Amino acid sequence: MFRCIRSLARGRILCHDREREGERPPCNGCAGECSCRKAESALSPEAAKAARPSARRSSKVPGTGTENVMSLRFGNNEFHERFDWYAWSAPVYEGADAVLEALYARDFRKKRLKGVRVVGAARNMTREAFREYEKRSGHDRGPDGAARESDFRRFLNIPHSVMLCEPFILDFDDGTALEFHPGEGLSARMGWNLIPPSCTEGLNRPNFRPELLFTPYLAGRSLQRIFLREESSAVRQYVCSGGRVESSQKEGSVVRYVFCFSPDETLTATSDGSGWYELAFGTGGATALLPYRHVLSASLGVDQPLLCHGWCGEDDGFLICGEDPEDAGVSRNAAFSMDENVLEAYFLPFWERRFEPERNAREGWEAKGFDFYGRNDYGRSAVQAMLSDIRTAISALRAGQQIPLRKRLLEQARRGELPPGAPPAEAELPAGAVNVYERFLTRMEGLLKALPENCIIHVTGP
Repeated sequence: MFRCIRSLARGRILCHDREREGERPPCNGCAGECSCRKAESALSPEAAKAARPSARRSSKVPGTGTENVMSLRFGNNEFHERFDWYAWSAPVYEGADAVLEALYARDFRKKRLKGVRVVGAARNMTREAFREYEKRSGHDRGPDGAARESDFRRFLNIPHSVMLCEPFILDFDDGTALEFHPGEGLSARMGWNLIPPSCTEGLNRPNFRPELLFTPYLAGRSLQRIFLREESSAVRQYVCSGGRVESSQKEGSVVRYVFCFSPDETLTATSDGSGWYELAFGTGGATALLPYRHVLSASLGVDQPLLCHGWCGEDDGFLICGEDPEDAGVSRNAAFSMDENVLEAYFLPFWERRFEPERNAREGWEAKGFDFYGRNDYGRSAVQAMLSDIRTAISALRAGQQIPLRKRLLEQARRGELPPGAPPAEAELPAGAVNVYERFLTRMEGLLKALPENCIIHVTGP
C-alpha cells in the first residue's frame, strides 16, 4: 500500500490506494512509500491528531462568528419514514487520512455497483430551476410554440450533475451500501447500511429519480479507487474610497471526492463547505454532458419550498443552529437554513409568537421583536412551545379549518408572495404547507435531541 500527495496548480490531490496492477502511480517515480509524501506531508501533527472519526466539525459555519464546536448526540437510525440527520448514527471523519482509510477498510474494489440513491431533493431539478435554465439558454417558444420547444429539448446538452444537501448512497452487489455526505474542508460523514432504501425523504421530498440519472451509467462497474482533490482560490478587489485605493481579498476552497469506476468514468461530489454540493457523473476527467430531455424525464415534477442542510449559500437566507451557553460552542452539524421568503411565508408567525425579549436585548434605535436582519435567540422551552403551535396548525389545516394561518397563506398566494415551489392551486396550499411544516418539525425535533438540555437556538437573518 502506498500513499501519495501531488501538488497541483491551485490545488492538491490526496489519494490512498492499494497496489494497482497495470496502473501508473499518481506521481512520477513513486514506489513503495511515495517520495512526494516525504516532501509534503498530508497533515500536520495537529491535523493528524484530529483526523479521527468524530461528531465534530472544524470549520466555521457562516454567520456564527466563532470557531468553537460542541459535541452532538447522534441517534440510533430510527428514521420514522423520513431521514433525520441526527438519528443517523454515522460519524464524521475529519482529515483526508481518516476519510480515505475508512473507505479503503471496506475493501470496495471487490464490489460492483448496483445502483445510486439520494436522500431528499436536488436544487437544480425543480420546475423553477428548469424555467430559469431555459431562460438563460435563450429558449423562447415564440410563434412556433411546441415545435421550437421540442427542438430545444432535443438538441441541448447540459452538465450531468445535481445539487444536493443530504447524503447519497452507493448500493453494491454484495448487499452493502456506502452512505456519504461531504463536510466542510477535508471531512465527510459516512455510514454503511444505516439508511433503508425506503427512506428517501429528508429535509425535502425527492424530486428526481437517481435510478434514471446515474445508475444506468455506472451499474455493474467496480469501484476501483477514490481520491480527494482540494482546490483553493483567492480574489482580490480594489476600490477607491475617500481618495485612497483600498483592497480586500476573498479566499475560498472546494474539495472534490472522486469515486473512480474505470479510468474514464467517475462519480464526483464537490463541496465548498456550504449546504449544497454537486454530485456529477464524469468521463475523461470532466463532467459529462447529458441531453436536456433526459434530465427532464428523470424529474418527478415535485413543487416544494426547499430547506437546506447547512448554509444555503444565499445572501437572503436564514440560518438556524444551536449553541451550548456553558462553552460557547456552536453546533456545526446542527445548522440548517432556508430562503428568507420561506421563513416569512410559513414560519414568521410562529417565531414571532414565541419571541423572548429577555434573551434578545435591543438598542434603543433598533426595532423590537423578531429581527428579520439580525440574530434572534430562543431557549429550548420556547422552541418546544413553537413546535407545539405548528403541530396544532397542522391538525387544523388537515381538518380544513378556517384558521388565521390558512387565510394568511391564501392572501399571500393571491398577491404572488409565496416562495418558489409553493403549490400554484389554492386548493393545494394547505397540503403543501403541511408538508413544509412536517419536514421542519423532523429537523427541529432532531436538533433539540442532539443538543445539550440548556442549549440556545439562533435564528439568524440575512
